[in-house]
Amino acid sequence: MKIYLVGGAVRDRLLQRPAGDHDWVVVGATPAQM
Repeated sequence: MKIYLVGGAVRDRLLQRPAGDHDWVVVGATPAQM
């Protein structure tokens, strides 16, 4: 299973700003693993 931080939180981290929210993408997990 791999978990990636995506969206505005990545942009905010690169710009060294506080992130308002965190969006995650999970790849390779079954519903039971979630």
